[in-house]
Amino acid sequence: GLELDYSGTSPYAGLSLRNTSTDDFIQNYVYYEADKTSNIKNGDVITVTASVDEGYAADYGYTIGVTTKEYTVSDIDEYVSFYEDITEDVLKDMDQQAKDAIDTWIVNQENWNEYKEMKIDDPKHVGDCFVDLKDGLVYDSWSYSFENAVFMCYKVKETFKEDGKKKTQDVYLVVSYENFIKYSDGTIYVDLTSGN
Repeated sequence: GLELDYSGTSPYAGLSLRNTSTDDFIQNYVYYEADKTSNIKNGDVITVTASVDEGYAADYGYTIGVTTKEYTVSDIDEYVSFYEDITEDVLKDMDQQAKDAIDTWIVNQENWNEYKEMKIDDPKHVGDCFVDLKDGLVYDSWSYSFENAVFMCYKVKETFKEDGKKKTQDVYLVVSYENFIKYSDGTIYVDLTSGN
């Protein structure tokens, strides 16, 4: 037999081939090669070619039949490409984590600006923006720092004293989460501690 072992995340998954035959001839004399072993994504069609010395095959009583087979890649973990793929539960967890981070920022701002008698109200979530790396571009740490991201926008109202007068202004804060992955079982993963 032949096993196709995928590693990594679509569209950057890798492929290795594993000969699992218990037949000594096939194990020792048949070699497999895939036409693509890297940058693999769900939906790709991989052609695997078996090669064997026809003389050895004849000596062992084998005749050569089909030497290529196509496999369609499916069910490997993949980066999320659409905001709609992110579940409500994940969005709620992101929102809570973002509000906790903003609350910490608020306390620090109010303490640092104590002389201005600054007060900041609770954050209000005003919207999200989802971005996905354009087809043909490759996610790596040098060129593009993320494959996909959600930017969550919040509004707070600051009240403070300046030149003896009370002033109020709206402040918009953005918390981003990067590299959402849809596991092969359909669950969505994002590192909630990565929000910044």
